[in-house]
Amino acid sequence: MMVQIEKHPDILRQIYQEGHAIGNHSYNHVYRELYQSPNTYFSQLRRTDEIIKNILGVRPRISRAPGGSAGSFTKEYWDNLKKLGYTEVGWNISSGDASSAKAGQLVDNIAAQMDNKNLWSHATLLMHDGRGHAETVKALPAIIKFYKDRQFEFRVVNFETPSPW
Repeated sequence: MMVQIEKHPDILRQIYQEGHAIGNHSYNHVYRELYQSPNTYFSQLRRTDEIIKNILGVRPRISRAPGGSAGSFTKEYWDNLKKLGYTEVGWNISSGDASSAKAGQLVDNIAAQMDNKNLWSHATLLMHDGRGHAETVKALPAIIKFYKDRQFEFRVVNFETPSPW
């Protein structure tokens, strides 16, 4: 299996050159392989780090666990992340775009979750890119408008997140 950055290193370079943070989301995203043990998880992170480093000359310090860390991570995972210098970035709102939902449904999913929370101070939204996510792209303008209408700002994950380089 080949990760997207191996197929499209030019896109990774462009994203990096435009000043965006680069994170590691595993090599193959296959849960049954990935979460066999902390060793298998970190083996995939190291493999992906090497690919990124070969393309950009630097490795990421941000990670996001496929499927989220809840239910998958034990203390050993967290200890290893810290030892390797990663900041794990989770989410608190899911667009629901890992389904066959249409753009309008994605916006409705987000709005419903926002309505169920009291006095949100921040929202970290889970969305996907790549093949099969055209509806996510279609929904994006409405999602941005939704948050801007509620005076949310778009910025780095948090001000304490270390530089990924």
